[in-house]
Amino acid sequence: MIKVGILCSHLLFSEGIRSLLGDDNEIEVVNSYGEGAEIAVKNGADVMLVETPMLADILPALKDTQVKALVLDSREQELLNLFSSGNVAGLIPPWTTPLFLKKAIRAVKDGELWIERKSIKSIFSEVWSQSESAANAKKIVLSKRELEIAKYVIEGKSNKEIANMLSLSEQTIKAHLNRIYKKSDVKTRVKLAIYLQPLLSENN
Repeated sequence: MIKVGILCSHLLFSEGIRSLLGDDNEIEVVNSYGEGAEIAVKNGADVMLVETPMLADILPALKDTQVKALVLDSREQELLNLFSSGNVAGLIPPWTTPLFLKKAIRAVKDGELWIERKSIKSIFSEVWSQSESAANAKKIVLSKRELEIAKYVIEGKSNKEIANMLSLSEQTIKAHLNRIYKKSDVKTRVKLAIYLQPLLSENN
């Protein structure tokens, strides 16, 4: 069961999302309109659906948790600095279909990123340019296979997609990623993508 918190500024929008998710037996909404992030976290939320104006206020409640924020917006430039927090894991436009909303929730719950492929490189390149970790990233030594997998992570591909492209099992991909996480000293896919961008640029 995936537990979802909904944080929207308008009741109709919030209840509309709740209704769309209500027919999915694998998704449970854990807060009501007007209840903040603290309540959703207390109720075991895995993913938080949140509008951009409310995002900065709820990030403190998500700090030091495994809860991932899926932002309901299409203006990625306004969210650049927030990706480095580690809790923001996706961006989805408000006009998306119910099918893709549910797919995004599942992807973020599984540790994947959810951003339009055409935007992901520009987002991480700009975040990296502002990051103090750029010099440190270039000191990391990754194998050829690890570099290949890291490149696909930055492109927003899931473990399953990477496994299919490299003719490997998902378990093997996870094992490689765990080694990359350890070498990079990061714990989330978002931070890994930000951290390794300069290293991958150098090896292209």
